[in-house]
Amino acid sequence: MIKFLISAILILLSKIFMALWVYKDAKSRGIDPVIWTLLILFFSGSLIFLLYTLIIRKERNIICENCNFIQSDNLIYCGRCGNKMKIDRHDELDNNQGNKTFLAIGIILLISSIAIGSVFIYETISKDIDNIPISLMSVRTKYNDKWKESFRYKNGENTHKFKIKDKTILNCSWNIESGSIEVKLYDGDKQIREFNSNDNPDYNELIDLSDYKGSKITLKLKAKKALGKIHFFLE
Repeated sequence: MIKFLISAILILLSKIFMALWVYKDAKSRGIDPVIWTLLILFFSGSLIFLLYTLIIRKERNIICENCNFIQSDNLIYCGRCGNKMKIDRHDELDNNQGNKTFLAIGIILLISSIAIGSVFIYETISKDIDNIPISLMSVRTKYNDKWKESFRYKNGENTHKFKIKDKTILNCSWNIESGSIEVKLYDGDKQIREFNSNDNPDYNELIDLSDYKGSKITLKLKAKKALGKIHFFLE
């Protein structure tokens, strides 16, 4: 959690420094600095920043000293009064040199936040890896009163509901070559059976569920890096 908070704070600080750079840069080019600064702060900062640097900032506007008309600095004469425009490139260069500090700090903070955030995500996933449902090279039949599956790698939790009506015998069988599985049967919130492959990797049992006729029995299976096959069906 601490890493997550640090990452979030660094992202916020990086947006602030990038917004400062955009504000000064846009102002020096005659582009509306307020709009682009607000976009950086309150929307996807990285995307807006790329949009500004790759497209928007290539165009620099200047103001005619005679009639205050705003136009591109690529034009020598004013488009309104025809006055020759005064273009001072030194001003822009000085402004950008002093503004690079904000940009450098913003980029460093962004990279740091990504690095810390990546570590946080990795640690979170590593802790919960046993609960992530993954089935590799799996062939499954799972519907109504049948659940049959073979797999080369199975991890995480899965459930299936069996409605006990005319068929009241649950046939449970498996063959687990490596890893393990754990099975629990529930009637609502009440657990009625529990068994696992650690006690018996080759398992076959008929479970009488006639006392639960009219109910839905939930089978919860938890696999840990299991290789093998399972078969549960009503008969």
